[in-house]
This record gives sequence, C-alpha cells and structure tokens, in this order.
Amino acid sequence: MSEIRVDTISEKTSANGVAIDGVTIKDSVVLTDTISEKTSANGVAVDSLAIKDGKITNLMNATLSAADLGTGLHVKTADSGASVDSNADELVVEGSGSSGISILSGTGNEGAIKWGDSGDNNIGFISYDHAGNDMYIGVNAATRVKVHDNGVAAFNNGVALGVGTANTASNVLDDYEEGTWTPVLGSTGSYSGQQYASQVGNYTKIGRQVTLHCQIILTDAGTVGDYSTLFGLPFTPASTSEGSVPFGYWKITLTSGHSPIGIFYTGGSARIYLQQQDGAGTIDQVAASGVADDARLYMTATFLV
Repeated sequence: MSEIRVDTISEKTSANGVAIDGVTIKDSVVLTDTISEKTSANGVAVDSLAIKDGKITNLMNATLSAADLGTGLHVKTADSGASVDSNADELVVEGSGSSGISILSGTGNEGAIKWGDSGDNNIGFISYDHAGNDMYIGVNAATRVKVHDNGVAAFNNGVALGVGTANTASNVLDDYEEGTWTPVLGSTGSYSGQQYASQVGNYTKIGRQVTLHCQIILTDAGTVGDYSTLFGLPFTPASTSEGSVPFGYWKITLTSGHSPIGIFYTGGSARIYLQQQDGAGTIDQVAASGVADDARLYMTATFLV
C-alpha cells in the first residue's frame, strides 16, 4: 500500500477546508460522517491510531469501542472474560488484571461522582475534598456520611442495627458520647464550704442509656443541710426513670440501727440521694450531718434519659 506523507495540509485554498476522499479538514478539525476501512483488511491507520471493526485501537495503549461490551463506551486494555450488567453499561472499563478509574483534582478542590435526574442534578454523590482530605456520601441531595481525614466516619442520622436494610426507629442508634463530670457531695437544702482531695467522674452514653462512675474524697465536709445528696450529673434522668444502685463509702455515719441500701435517683431531677434502711425495712435518706471531713464515696449508676 502506498503512503502519502505531508507535514502540513493548508486549507487556505478553500473557505470550506480541504477534502480528501470524503474527509474534510477545516479550522484544524476533521469533519466526516464515516471513515471507511474498506481499502485495507487491517483498517484505517492515522498516525498509529487504527480504526477497525468499529473500534479505535492504540489509544493510549487501550481500545475504545462502542460495540464490544455494553451499549455505551467501552475502554479496554485486555479481555477480562466478564460480562456487564445491562443496567450499568453506558461506560465499561475493562482489563485482565486490576482495573480502575482515576479522578485527579487540584490540591484544594473537590473530586466527585454525582447522580442526577430530571428533578435534581446531584440527588446523590460521593465526593472527596482535597483541602481537608475528607470524603462525603450524599443521599437525597444532602450529605449523610462524612469520613474524616483520621478515618472516623460520622453519620448524621444514626445507624440502624439488627434490622437488615430497614429504617426502624427503635433500632436506630443515633447517639454515643463519652465524657467526664464533676461530682459534688452536698445536701438537700443549702450547703457550702466543701473541699475535695478528689472529684473524679466519667460517663458513657449509648442512645438513651447513661452509665456514671464517680469517686469523691473530702477534706472538709463544709456546712450542710438535711440529707446527703450527689449533684453535678451530666444528664438528668427521664421522668419515667427511677432506680437504686449500690455505693461504697467511708466515714459516712448512718442513723443508728440502719444499713446502707444504695443510691436513689428519681426521674426529672439531676441529683442522686444516699439511702439507708432500718431493721423494720423502712427506707429514708442518710443525714448530711453524718458525713465526716475526710469521707469517701464511690458509685456506679445507670439510668435512662
């Protein structure tokens, strides 16, 4: 087959460009409806770019086809032997080993894949923010999940557990928190002047359930009122949440003939009361006057908010 090689084809001789066997070159653009390969069994080659059997080959070491797999565009470096889902076949990327698509963006910009329809052009999305190195997943045109640069994933409406893919309100965990609090051993009525060697409190909140721990070591019991009461709770028990839990103590004097039975909390009040019981089973509160200057109190309690 003979070749014609030229450095430049000039279109200056015609306002319509230059036509070569049905292919028109005008304004540095190739204009044609069809490039025919009938002149050669190997197709048509243009500067190492070959067109044969409806495929463009030698395109960046890949084959670009509109007929091999799927109904749209097929980019192929090698045959994987796989088929394609007919519901997602407008763009197919194929290789015999690892395959992928790279989205390259500026260091302070975003790279994204977005889903749209006639009502919204970004009703769903996955995006990566290169400025903060965070990834976002969007559903119904709003961000629902953020994966922070340290790997922590934040869900803005909770996680449904134990119900498959259902969204059952009673199975949605939408709150978790850990923290510290400062327990105060005072009394009902007025109290003042308490001094502490230790005021240590921590808590864990999972959904509506709160578990508290605390340690109190006094150096001065101060001036107290009627009954020993623990203040400073990080959460207020729900109005329907009442209960009693054991506690450990040292140098807290109970009323004669009484024994400790626990710490009582009542819904709607952010305080916990120390309780005692006499031999007849009568329950009352521990008098604040029985707390010595170097008294100690240890407690774990769980309640609902």
